[in-house]
Amino acid sequence: GDLDLHDIVYQKERIIGVNTRFSCICSFDDAYSFTPIWSPHFITEHTPEDRCHLNGMELENGELKYVTGLGTGNTRQSWRENIKNGGMLMDIPQNKILLDDLSMPHSPRLHNGKLYLLESAKGELVEIDPETLHKRTVVKLNGLVRGLTIANGMAFIGISKVREKSTTFSKLDDSVKAEYASIHIVDINHGAILGRLTFRGDIKEIYDIRLLPDIKNVGVFGLYDDRYKSAINSPENQFWKAPKKA
Repeated sequence: GDLDLHDIVYQKERIIGVNTRFSCICSFDDAYSFTPIWSPHFITEHTPEDRCHLNGMELENGELKYVTGLGTGNTRQSWRENIKNGGMLMDIPQNKILLDDLSMPHSPRLHNGKLYLLESAKGELVEIDPETLHKRTVVKLNGLVRGLTIANGMAFIGISKVREKSTTFSKLDDSVKAEYASIHIVDINHGAILGRLTFRGDIKEIYDIRLLPDIKNVGVFGLYDDRYKSAINSPENQFWKAPKKA
């Protein structure tokens, strides 16, 4: 169904996702379109109204820990009223708001005992101390930041073009309206930009970034693409069917 899914993760051999349209985190099986497993305390029912625009999710030791959203309302798309400063970070086990007044928060990620997230409407990567909740800006980029992964002290940050016809995005400052989508690599200790990959073609938005260590020749496709018939994988190996000779 049309759930407007955002972050998706594997947890204990199951897939769970942020069900943005129904304002909850849910699991999936072959019985229902989704099964709610958690929702913010201020959400009173699971209806397709995208009440707070839940988006980012992070696990700690295999358990749900943090979630971000663009608002704290309980009515249809109420988050749009204060798009620039109405975002929040929640502790899932406590079902408690830890920080509010955030600027379109996305992509909460734990790394070396610190929590990092992106404030999209500011173009900033921020570091948060989980104990004191002190927040510091690591780097400010010129673009709408979404999508974050951290490895070896480096943050890989996605930048999307702002949708030109969106009345909601039109409220954002010009500083986050990038000309192209891109991925920036940033030293999280010093805030230095180490590199950038720019997409000047059809890629206009990036939602998430994941690293695949020691993987080469990655093939990603769905059932809409007949090439899936040429790929076979097993626990021991992967095989590609050789193309027919003319």
